[in-house]
Amino acid sequence: MRNDPASKLSWALISLLLLGSAIFCLSSEKPQDRTRTTIEKPLLESAFRAKLNIENPVEFVPIYILTELRVKVKNLSDITWPAGTGRPDEPYNIYLSYHLYSKGGNFIMDGPKTPLPYDIKPGENAIVYAKVFSHMEGDFRMEFDLIQEGVGWFGPKGSRTSTINMRVITSD
Repeated sequence: MRNDPASKLSWALISLLLLGSAIFCLSSEKPQDRTRTTIEKPLLESAFRAKLNIENPVEFVPIYILTELRVKVKNLSDITWPAGTGRPDEPYNIYLSYHLYSKGGNFIMDGPKTPLPYDIKPGENAIVYAKVFSHMEGDFRMEFDLIQEGVGWFGPKGSRTSTINMRVITSD
């Protein structure tokens, strides 16, 4: 990629278009017999228990390139997590997302939300593909967590999160 501002802007716009169409992509491993139910109220506190494992962590990511991380999500609670329809306007959906921090630990932003591929029963695992778009160079820490829309993050409620360190580099 050329290093001039117009070229960088072009790649940024292309990547954002790709990101916009990919944020709500689901796992390609979605079983055909799985259900997607919705709920009309917050989960019980006991439902906010998960284990997340990033199966393909990356140390280096090229700037302005959409990267997909494979995250295994395990339901450690005794309540089935509803996947919802995945529509962003639907309250109480459960998503995988991440908090992005600087190397020094300062919060930068929350990443895009990726819906669950199907309802996850107690003790069950699912693969969710998290979308990561890197728009600035440097060293970062990403903390992956689940969130119930309109309610809150699982981590502050006692759930396990998963963290990786990542360096964003120029793709010249």
